Formats: sequence, structure tokens, C-alpha cells
Amino acid sequence: MAFDQSTNESDSDIHKYVVWSGGEEEDRYILFARSTDGGKSFSSPLSLSGSSRSNVFNPEVSSSGNNVYVVWQGQSATGNQDIFLRKSSDYGASFGAAENISNDPGGSGNPDIAVVGNDTHVTWEGTTPGNNFVFYTKSNNGSDFGTPQKLSGNQGISYNPEISVKDNSITSADSFTYKAVDENGAESNIATVDVNPVTNTNDEPNIKNNGKSVSIDSTHEVEITLKAKDMNKDSLKFEILTPPSEGRLLNFNPNSGTVTYVPNENNEIDINWHNYVSGHDKVLTKNIESSDTPIGKDNSDPFKLRQK
Repeated sequence: MAFDQSTNESDSDIHKYVVWSGGEEEDRYILFARSTDGGKSFSSPLSLSGSSRSNVFNPEVSSSGNNVYVVWQGQSATGNQDIFLRKSSDYGASFGAAENISNDPGGSGNPDIAVVGNDTHVTWEGTTPGNNFVFYTKSNNGSDFGTPQKLSGNQGISYNPEISVKDNSITSADSFTYKAVDENGAESNIATVDVNPVTNTNDEPNIKNNGKSVSIDSTHEVEITLKAKDMNKDSLKFEILTPPSEGRLLNFNPNSGTVTYVPNENNEIDINWHNYVSGHDKVLTKNIESSDTPIGKDNSDPFKLRQK
């Protein structure tokens, strides 16, 4: 029998993933399969929870690029239920060892996961220090997770956490400056490259690139070729003088003047869960503010609470 199915489509057109728990009611495997042809066919199921059936439930899968992450609720070495994670760095062809990311002496369950760029967000419900609470942790590389943070308050019973991701496109223009220097040390005037975010219906970058003006869909990166002329046709080298503020520059080649502009990610991460108090059930939400600081590492209160 199959239970608890979760699916995920990667940010490529051909890779799709599915996980589920298979077996008997209390005696199962966590199974994973992938498609490399857009969902036309899937691989044979791979057990991520080991070669023997055990008390494993509620798998979830998420991916970004070639990285695939699966979490589930399973029995730890101490005999209680915890949250386990396995990561693949090759589109689900193989997985690393399972990691216990909750380590809850009271027991944990019902995980959810969302991968946004390099950040991996995981939430679940746990029973330490005594009630049913909602917990959250984050990794900037998918491997090193911070100390779990308790999101819910002490009133009532909190359960069924879910992660939602909202893409907030960058709307402000960006720019950076550069100059060219010839082989004799003569310098050009300072030039400015303007990067203007535009909205496109075909999901492709709309590029107007003459070296000084670039239009780009803010969800895409684009390669830019810087321009300069030397009257004596001497060889030139380019220098970036001031970097952009709404993105970053990668793969800069000072000889050819090519550089890749990558817009900053601007996603809003919400954790939603149910809270049952005195016969009333309501949904609470905590927004996770954008931060490069891992949770639990000099960032003890990165949350804002609001009620739906």
C-alpha cells in the first residue's frame, strides 16, 4: 500500500520527483522515484529509510537545481519519532546519509520542507518541552542546520505546519560602473550599466545590451559584454568600479569585458500552522525575514507573528 505521497517539479523542464511511504499501516519504507523525461516515465522506487520496514511516515520532497531534499518522520535510535533528511546533489540519482535534524526527546512529526536557492527551510511539530509545538530550522547549504527554533506559543496545541514561498520580484532599477584601461595605462571615462527589471510573458530575459543599458527580467541572470573603443586599437582591460546593489556580478573576464549579472533573490517565506485553544482552531503564520545568518547562530529572533 502507498501512503502520504508528495511530488515536486524541479526548476528544469525534465526532472520531476515523487516520494511516498509504502508498506503496512505501521511498517513502511520511505520511497523515492524520479523522472528525467518530464514525467513520461519514472525510475524504480528507491528506499531512503533503509532496507527494513520501520515506523516511517509523512515524507516531503523539494528541490533547487541539481539538489533534491527529502524529509520524513521516522523512528530514531532512542525509539521516539524524529525528523530525518537526506540530500541528493545529482538530481536524485543518489543520496547522502540520513540526518536527524529534530533530535527531539519527546518526539516529532508532520514535517514540511521548501528549498529556495541555497536555503533549505524545514518545519515540523514536536512535543518538547511538553506540549505540541511548531519548530523550524534552516540551512544555507542544505547540510549544516541551525538549532531548531520554537515558533508557536505556549497556548493550546499547535499542529500541521506548512511552508509557503512567495516570489517578490524586484522592481527597482539597478546599475554598476566600469572603466577600460589600455596597454599604455590610459583610462577611459567611467561608464554606467543600467539594469532595468521588466516583466515578460514568455519567461525569458528581454535583453537590450549595448554595454551601457540592459533590460532584464528580474528572475533571470544575464551575460553582459562591456563596451569600449581605443582610437589606436590598443588592447584593453576592463575594471568594475562600483558593484550593483540589487544583484551581484559573477564570472567577470577583464580581458573580454564579459560579466554575468544575477538578481538578488527576494522570496518571502511563511510558516503556517493550526493552533487549537479552548475549542477554537485558528491558523497562525510566521514570516521568516530574509537573512544570510543561519537560524540558531547569532539570530535568535528572526520571526514576525501574525494571525490569519
